[in-house]
Amino acid sequence: MKIVMNKKNQKIEEFKVLLKFMDWSSKQFSDIYLNENSLYDLDESEYKKHHNKVKGQLKRASNTEKSTAIFITYINFIKSSDEFAMKSKEHSFKTFSSEFLASIETVVSKKQLKKVDTIYYEGHGNSSWSAKEMEDVLGCALQHAETIGSSSHDFQVVKLCDDGMHADYLVFWAGDIGFAGGSGTWGPAYCLVKRNHWGNYNIAAPGRAFYEHLKIIETVEFIESILHISGVTYGPTCHQRSPSYKLELQFRVVDSFVGTVDLELVDKKEIGYEDAS
Repeated sequence: MKIVMNKKNQKIEEFKVLLKFMDWSSKQFSDIYLNENSLYDLDESEYKKHHNKVKGQLKRASNTEKSTAIFITYINFIKSSDEFAMKSKEHSFKTFSSEFLASIETVVSKKQLKKVDTIYYEGHGNSSWSAKEMEDVLGCALQHAETIGSSSHDFQVVKLCDDGMHADYLVFWAGDIGFAGGSGTWGPAYCLVKRNHWGNYNIAAPGRAFYEHLKIIETVEFIESILHISGVTYGPTCHQRSPSYKLELQFRVVDSFVGTVDLELVDKKEIGYEDAS
């Protein structure tokens, strides 16, 4: 099995991990940064303008010197803050960062995968949920969703496996993926959250769009090793922004050992228009 590395700007990735470490959304960071670096009182429009600027910088992230310099400035600001010092007393950022980046930077080259290397999630073992567990999974997914898109809402979680120490969760949500602000990029997405043996929750497979299947996800269930998803998409006579053609889909969830996750469509039922008699 060949492992390849994504070509990412490491300073941007470090900034994203810092946000997670601090339990800050991009908006929280933007507001704090602007407030600390302003010599005068700010109104709401200025906070909003700066947040849009930060979101744009994350969206256009590249390996250019300018982009790197911007995020080095942000990183230095966070690391020099009293909040970071307090967090670091509770948990080592170096350890947190190494573990988190290792989980999201490696991807498997599909061309190199052999059939014998592909396994599927076969059940979820301990299916019980605690309120704290659900809160931690959703908190992890929400913060990630806010770094790759906006207006994230309607989160749904299924537990793929749980051996008592490690657990995997598939999280779906709706939002504007990529901060594009258009109806073409609005829709469902999903990511894989893992719980390690220390009880920490991390993003193991970054968010991916689910547009090609459905425009709105209504229900998600993982039953007898099959992921059942129902929702609506655009049919031939649907009006813009009003998808109403109902589908029921079934997937096998591929576990590729290194954190990436793929969904293999095994069944598709076209129910038709919701208002059809």
